[in-house]
Amino acid sequence: MNNDLVGIVYNNCYGGFDLSDEAILRYGYLKEWTALKEKSKFGVNVSFPMYPNFYHGDIERNDPILVKVVQEQHQANKLKDLSIMWLKKGTAYYIDEYDGNESVIVSDQRINIA
Repeated sequence: MNNDLVGIVYNNCYGGFDLSDEAILRYGYLKEWTALKEKSKFGVNVSFPMYPNFYHGDIERNDPILVKVVQEQHQANKLKDLSIMWLKKGTAYYIDEYDGNESVIVSDQRINIA
């Protein structure tokens, strides 16, 4: 991949950004976090004791590890709802969302905050 580009992960369908338990575990593994899997009546919960307040929705969408996990999931045909947009480093962008369906909006305007 071109080192001048940054990947931005976004949800390409209605319903909202979400990672599978497998993707969350892979993310934690690549971050070198210790994972804890607990069974409950609702299934298996994945947590990271070192980061008790971890929520995958809080991951920065340009996090290189998140981008890597999404690429791996695509290659394994395990993920279809997330996409990656590649932007030149330093490009201003924001993620626009309607009913969970997201778009990456590129902004060429510079905002000066006094």
